[in-house]
Amino acid sequence: MYMNIISKHMGSAKYYCNNRICTQCHIARGTIFRSRAYKDYDFTNSIFLAQTDTTIGFLSNNVVYINQKKNAQKTKPLLQEFAYFRDLTIRIPPTFRRYIRKAKKTSFILSDNMSFRVIHDTLHQRFLQNIGNLYSSSANPTGKGFNDIFAYQKCDIIVVDKRGLFESKSSTIFKVKFNRIKRIRP
Repeated sequence: MYMNIISKHMGSAKYYCNNRICTQCHIARGTIFRSRAYKDYDFTNSIFLAQTDTTIGFLSNNVVYINQKKNAQKTKPLLQEFAYFRDLTIRIPPTFRRYIRKAKKTSFILSDNMSFRVIHDTLHQRFLQNIGNLYSSSANPTGKGFNDIFAYQKCDIIVVDKRGLFESKSSTIFKVKFNRIKRIRP
């Protein structure tokens, strides 16, 4: 259950930082990510390429930065990933609280256009515990399919766990209103 960090300089995806600690992003290469020392680093303008609980994706604290890298509208809302339900700062309608708590690999959009997913996958959950809540988007160009060259060129930090990086089915999306729930994407 260890995660390796590969810090990458801005440029070609073939060149990884071979230093023990990268001088540009100050992240130890190939180290275990559950170390608490990473709490001191500022990841606000960093994009992680990581295997989420559903598919490979871009993760960052900054919504605008992800949209800029993907050539999307800067105001496009993104999904927010949480490690635990206690981290949610929004109120969920009481009718669907149990359903949302039990759902796996499912994203929810609330009536105020805030979308979120609580992670149940232990490997990705550990990553979120150390970094905090992150915004997530698929690692592909806007409106197109997955392209690994695009993903490696646009990310700043690659996070690899024992599963590796692979494309799989995206999450199911539900829109939750007061007394209704509607499936947006199967």
